[in-house]
Amino acid sequence: MISRLRSLILYWVLPWTIVIHPTFGATIHVSKEGDGTDPMTWEGAFSTVGAAIDAAISGDDIWVASWRYNESLVMKDEVSMYGGFAGTEATDEFHLRDFVANETILDATGLNDRVVVGSDQTTLNGLTITNGQRDFNLVDDGGSGMSCRKITMTIRNCCFHHNGHRGGPGIPDGASGGAIFCIDSNLTIENCLFLDNLAHNGGAVFSAFEIIGCNNLLSNCLFDRNSGPAYRGGGISMFENCTFGLFNGSTSSESNDIFASGVTIVNSIIRGGSVGVASAVSFSNVPERSGEEGNIDTDPLFVDPENGDYRLLPNSPCIDAGTKVEVFTDLDGNPRPIDVVGRGHEGETAYDMGCYEFVLKRADMNSDGFVNGVDLVLFQDQWHEDEGGE
Repeated sequence: MISRLRSLILYWVLPWTIVIHPTFGATIHVSKEGDGTDPMTWEGAFSTVGAAIDAAISGDDIWVASWRYNESLVMKDEVSMYGGFAGTEATDEFHLRDFVANETILDATGLNDRVVVGSDQTTLNGLTITNGQRDFNLVDDGGSGMSCRKITMTIRNCCFHHNGHRGGPGIPDGASGGAIFCIDSNLTIENCLFLDNLAHNGGAVFSAFEIIGCNNLLSNCLFDRNSGPAYRGGGISMFENCTFGLFNGSTSSESNDIFASGVTIVNSIIRGGSVGVASAVSFSNVPERSGEEGNIDTDPLFVDPENGDYRLLPNSPCIDAGTKVEVFTDLDGNPRPIDVVGRGHEGETAYDMGCYEFVLKRADMNSDGFVNGVDLVLFQDQWHEDEGGE
């Protein structure tokens, strides 16, 4: 029987941010190398995520080591799951987790089912959710990547890739939520990628309410190469510092990246489609919405969108063109805002539009976004001053 640990773990969520993370239950380990004899350790870890969920109770955390786990999972209330571990970290070394270097993949290939069913008061963090596939006749309960009903949940640092309703010719009318299907739920989705997902309604995310309503916040998220409107829903939702890439495709006459009512969009870039129905848009780069509060409609000048790089070039009109929001880092973990001298807004309001903040190079001595001869002169002047020269 797994003993119940009550401890307080101090860890770094981001290099510049210290957070106190209370753990009132056990830390259960999952690793392909584990033998299942003592899941409180990596050596005795469960070899499947499903076994860890079965053993967990309210308050437990599940740490999953890097590997591709071919499973379809149903989470438990108040049991959170974290990926990105090398499989050597002690329970006080959460800060050593690296979900980029140690990719942890939940893969439903061949299972003809979704990858995850979400649960209440949980966190999903640092995982790749891929190859979920629902039978195209089961359009009443979508979500090939994840399904969420009547829950409050946080999804952070995750990648939803290649999920969708792919069982019949084309996309079935009514198939909803290729990556996430959300009904009567409150989701906080931060620092996530939605790539190559497929559904008729909400190629990436579908949100709706039946009884109690929805209140979803998405920030620092990138949507690209999803088929169907990338987001569709009727909940009161907000997008902060999100980027909708050039290659989201429509599967109907609605050529929208976002097709929803009651949505607030701020500091975001939407270029592959448009915004449908009634949405409040401000300080964003969106087709046909320029002239409204802080909005522009122009080429955002991405670095290499054809190859999925939606960072901003030095001359991007989206630099310092946003407004102050409660988002303090970007999708790469860089601090927000970074003020580029002489561009757009100044100081604490100098947020960039989109999920990536433009980062100044060390050689940019005057912080204007460019490295050129002016910076060389400034460097030489500083060198002479430090050396006591003339």
